[in-house]
Amino acid sequence: TKTIVKRGVTELVTPGVSYNDKILESNESNYLASLYHNDGSWGIAFLDMSTGDFRCTEGELPLIQKMIASFRPKEYVFSKAQSKRISEHFGQFKSQQLLEDWVYQYAYAEERLQKQFKTQNLKGFGIQSLEAAIIASAGALHYLEQTHHHQTAHIQEIKRIDDSQFVWLDGFTIRNLELVRPIYPEGKSLLEIIDQSTTPMGSRLLQQWMLLPLKDLAAIQNRLETVAVFVSDLELLSGVQRELKEVGDLQRLCSKVALRRINPKELLQLSRSLKALESLKSLLGKSNAPRLQAQ
Repeated sequence: TKTIVKRGVTELVTPGVSYNDKILESNESNYLASLYHNDGSWGIAFLDMSTGDFRCTEGELPLIQKMIASFRPKEYVFSKAQSKRISEHFGQFKSQQLLEDWVYQYAYAEERLQKQFKTQNLKGFGIQSLEAAIIASAGALHYLEQTHHHQTAHIQEIKRIDDSQFVWLDGFTIRNLELVRPIYPEGKSLLEIIDQSTTPMGSRLLQQWMLLPLKDLAAIQNRLETVAVFVSDLELLSGVQRELKEVGDLQRLCSKVALRRINPKELLQLSRSLKALESLKSLLGKSNAPRLQAQ
C-alpha cells in the first residue's frame, strides 16, 4: 500500500506460547505451566498452544515437582505475590513470567474457564472441586491474552491429570536413566534409540508414554496386545507405516487452522493427511484385532 500503514503489536513470542515450526521441536510437546499455591495444596496447569492440549491437577509439593519433571514445560507463569514461595521450592526457572495477583483469584478463574469452554460449570471436566487447579488453569489462559494470542478456539477442553494412573518419575531419575537426554554430549538417550515413529505425533506420544509409565494392569495389557498385533502381522505393519508416511503433524496443522496461521503449503499437507487417514481407517478395519478395528 502507498498509504500510511497502521502499526501495532500482533503477538508476543515466548518459549511457552510459540507455534512456529522453526522454533518448536517436532518430537516434543511445548507446554506452558501455570503454578498456584493454596492452603497447603499446589495447583498446576499444562497448556500446549501448538496442539491445544490442556491439562491440570493439584496435590502436594513432591507430586507437582515430579509432574514438572515429566511434562518438561518450556515456560512458567505465576502470580507476583507467590514468586518468592515458588522460587524457594522450585528454584529459578529458565523462562518465567509474573502475572498480576488478581488473575489468580477463584471467582475470575472459574468465569474465565467457563467462558473458554462455553459451559455453565466445570463438572463435565472433572475439576469442579480442584480450586487450586482451576486458578492455575485460568492463569495460563490469561497469559495467552496478555501475549496477544486471542485465537484459542482449538483449546476445546481441559483434562484432569489422574495421578493414580501413572508412575511419577523425579527429575533425578529421568536424568540418570538418560530417558530423553544423554548425560554426555556424545551419548544417546533411550528415546533416541527406540523412537522409530513415522510421524511427529507418534514421537511425542512415545516420549509421553516413557515419562508417564502406566500403573493400571488392564491398560498396560491393552497396550501390549496392540503392539503384539503388529509384531505378528508384518503385512499390516507395513501397510500402516506406508499410510502414516503421508500424514503430517495433524495436531499442529489443525491448531494452525484455528489460529488462522496456516499457509497454502500446510493446507495441502493437511489435505493429504486427511485422505491418508481414510485409507488407514479402512486398513485397520480389515484387521483381526478388535482394538484396531475400533480405531
